[in-house]
Formats: sequence, structure tokens, C-alpha cells
Amino acid sequence: MRDEKTPLAYRRNVIAFLSDIGGFGAGIGFIHPITVIPVLVRQLTSSALVVGLTTTVWIGGFLLPQLWAGRWLSDKPRKLPYVVWFINIGRLGLLVPALLCAFVSPSNAIPLLAGLFAGVIIFRVTDAIASVGWYDILSRTIPANRRGRVLGAGQILAGLGAMGSALVVRWALSTTGPEFPRNFALLFGLSMIGMAISSIAIMSLVEPQDSAGPDTAPQGDFIAHARHVLRADRAFRTLIAVRLLSGLTGLAVPFYVVHATRELSLPVTFVGLAVAAQNISTMVSSLGWGTLAERATSRRVIQASALAASFAPLGALVLHSLSSWNNLPGELLGASYLLVFAVLSAVDSSILLGYLNYVMEIAPPGQRTAYMGLTNTISGLLVILPVAGGALVQATSYPVLFAVAVVGAWIGFAVSLRLPRLNKV
Repeated sequence: MRDEKTPLAYRRNVIAFLSDIGGFGAGIGFIHPITVIPVLVRQLTSSALVVGLTTTVWIGGFLLPQLWAGRWLSDKPRKLPYVVWFINIGRLGLLVPALLCAFVSPSNAIPLLAGLFAGVIIFRVTDAIASVGWYDILSRTIPANRRGRVLGAGQILAGLGAMGSALVVRWALSTTGPEFPRNFALLFGLSMIGMAISSIAIMSLVEPQDSAGPDTAPQGDFIAHARHVLRADRAFRTLIAVRLLSGLTGLAVPFYVVHATRELSLPVTFVGLAVAAQNISTMVSSLGWGTLAERATSRRVIQASALAASFAPLGALVLHSLSSWNNLPGELLGASYLLVFAVLSAVDSSILLGYLNYVMEIAPPGQRTAYMGLTNTISGLLVILPVAGGALVQATSYPVLFAVAVVGAWIGFAVSLRLPRLNKV
């Protein structure tokens, strides 16, 4: 909570969080896991399973370590030194694919794929550990009744920064950009500049002492703690159910860009437009989610997001059917498919303002890091979905893949209606 005696520290932290979120978002825009990375992998291999594995590694590398991280950090009175150490080490991991794409021949697909996976794992695992402490610092420095506007504004800045990224991505992947894979070396290098801005902002945070004290639960008994929380906390249990069910849309996430460019024959430059659509959606939806979180609590954000999650696979399913039945003009097909990517980004923008904000509000004092780590680790069960989606699309078809994702999102929305209400601050 804000210390009224130190308004300068409060303002400094707000600026730091805004700069951090903005810089990180701009950096991610150059190597977006839904659009840019799948295109790189698809040019190195024809395997849908490997394309799906990139998203699995991206999500799993971030979510799975957080149970351990949350329990490990819970008894540390100050989290910032650990956050800084892990981000400074881990973000250097992006150098691995950047250097390999710059100096290795595209005919050597295996070293390039191995370097990509290694860099992503280093980056995501260390960022996962740091993020648990980041959430805790956020909850103690930004009051709940102001968190929505700060996070919403930060994501708008991220969208603005990523707009510039989208323009570079579109040029880099066009015929006038650098040759493959040097174009991806450029994108990874530019991504590191955005990450550097984020890291500097994090290092400027002023962290207060945690007045709640350390978590007194046993530090090593992860499974027992998870069982206890799931049994005793109905709000948390329902939240997890919604997260997992609506997360079934992850089956299709890495395949939208492949579906658009391979199945519907949209040009590869469409990827740059897709990134731009996602960035615009991030800005608009962040403003909406932030306003909704402040006026109606994060519970409503979760419910609206769970319903919206179905619109992306539903849209792709409709477009697939229309393109099969009719000769749609390429311009109309491309413009319509951009809405699919806009929805994906809007749903992604709701995670922090919805699910994670809800966890910060229901977590008992002194257990925020443990609750946050548990939330994200259980959500890590979703990491198998992109690979499962790859197997599903190889065994069946894209319409079947999209239909399964739609049904999962609808069930998740139905369960979200059972989330306990939160008191408005």
C-alpha cells in the first residue's frame, strides 16, 4: 500500500512500473510468441509438433517454475534484489538465438532451432522467478483501487511501443528486409533493447518492507501447500478452474499464423499486420480492462475475458469455412483474420488485470508470493496444449482444432459465473 508520508516514492514506483511494462511490451513485440517465433520455426521445419512446442516452451518456461519460486521468495523480506538478479541474467538469453541467426547458415536448421529453444528457456525461466517477486512488490506499492489504472496505462504504453515493433517486423519479414535468418537476428537484437529499458525501470523501484512478515507455511512441502489452498479457498479453486478451462483455447494459439499464411494463402507480410492488430488491441483493451477492474472488480474482467476467449477460434473457424465455400477477396480475408489476432491480444491483456489481480486481492497477508506461484504453476498445466494442438491438427483438421478451443472457452465462461464477489476498495 502507498505510504502517505513518501509520495515521491509512490510516484517513482508508478513511473517505474509504467516504464517497465512499456519497455517489456515493446521488446516482446519484436519476437512475439504468437506471430513472429512460429514463422521462424515454420521456415526451419515443416513439423506442426515443433511449431506447437515453441508455444509450450514459452508458456511452460514461465509458469512451471513459479510454485518453487513463490515458496522460495515468500520468507524474503525484500524481493527486489532477487528480481533484479534474475532479469539481468535471464534476458541475456535472447543473445543466443540472435547470434545464431546472425552467423549460422539457414541450411543448418538444427543448431538454429536448438539455439532458439535454449534462449527462450533461459529467458522465460528466469523471468518467471523474477515475476513472482514483481507481483508482490506491485501489490505492496500500488493500492488495489489504483492498480487497474496503473496496469492499464502500462499496457497501453506497451501497445504503443509494440506498434513501432510491428512496423519493423513487417519490414524485416518482407522481400526488402534482411535475408533469412538475419532478419530474425535483427528482431532478437531489437527485443533486447526493449528488455534493457524494462530492466532499468525495475532497478529504480523503491520497495517497502513487507509488513505482513514471511509466510509461515513449510517452505519445502509444495504439494501439501497446494492441496491445502485448493481445499480451503473456494475463490482460488474456482479461479483455477476458469483459468484451465478457458485456457483450452491454447490448443490453437501457435497455429493461427500458420493457418492464415499456409492454409488461407495470406502473404507472409500479413504477420506484420497481425502484430500491429495485436498492439492496437492491447492499447484499447487495456484501457477497457483497467476501467472494468476499478469500477466492477477483477471478477468481471475474468468473466468478460473467458467469454471473449472463444471469439478467436470461432472467428478462425468461420473464416476457414467461408474461404472453402466462397472465393473471398484476399484483402477481405486478411482484414477479417486480423480480428482474430486482436481478440487473442485482448484476452492476453486481461490476465494481469483479471486473474492475477484477483489472486493479489484474495491471497492472505504474507502469502502473496506463494499464491501467485501456485496460480501460475497450476496454469502451467496448459503448456501441453500447443503440442496437443499440433497432434490434433495433424490427425484431424484445423476446423476440429478451432471447434475444440471454442467449446473449452464456453465452459470456462460458465464456471466463471460462480466466482465469489470481491468487495470494491
